[in-house]
Amino acid sequence: MTSALTPHGSTTAWRRLRTHHQAILTTAWTTGTTIECRICHAPITPGQAWDLGHATPRARGGDDTNLAPEHAHCNRAKDANTRHIPTFTHPDFSETGAANS
Repeated sequence: MTSALTPHGSTTAWRRLRTHHQAILTTAWTTGTTIECRICHAPITPGQAWDLGHATPRARGGDDTNLAPEHAHCNRAKDANTRHIPTFTHPDFSETGAANS
């Protein structure tokens, strides 16, 4: 599987994935559930900028099979030398990063 995010920007598929994860975050915020950034493990709170991050950077062959919300500043601090970030473990996500619904 390749990424729906291209070097030239997001695709309709990527925007659909982000919208899906935004709904998960919104539900978590309204129910008092905490979703942590996969990188720094601090909560992602309403109003904070967030990105949908790849566990293995795309530059190292990562694809869209393990996505999770990350603080924007954490995601953008990663670089292509980052080999892999531990799997997101929030119960609303399966091992592949897709929401359990």
